[in-house]
Amino acid sequence: MTKSAFLRFVKADPSMYDGDGMTISDKWAQQQELYAKMTGSMGQDYDYRMMGKPDARGHGADAGKLPWHPTFSTQSAFSTPKQPGGVWGHDKRGDTFKPTERMNDRFFQEYMLREEPNVRVIK
Repeated sequence: MTKSAFLRFVKADPSMYDGDGMTISDKWAQQQELYAKMTGSMGQDYDYRMMGKPDARGHGADAGKLPWHPTFSTQSAFSTPKQPGGVWGHDKRGDTFKPTERMNDRFFQEYMLREEPNVRVIK
């Protein structure tokens, strides 16, 4: 990981929001993400400075996905040998995503059903 990527990673650490008696509302988190996207800064799980040109669905490249993004992948600037991301692929049946063991939890499964219903998760 480059020094600049590491500094962005440290800055984006979501534990900064952890604290006794602290509750983060979904509305607040969505507002923060919208602000980050509009200003080209770092959001909760994506570094918008690395977005690149959005695709037809409005999605940016994986380069800016942070390790706790549900589809954090090997294409991210933050993927390392010690903390690799999942692997996007494509076969005759369509798009695929192979999550790491760490990623493959209920939150990930729900995210994929909601946001990537046409992507087949492979083990």
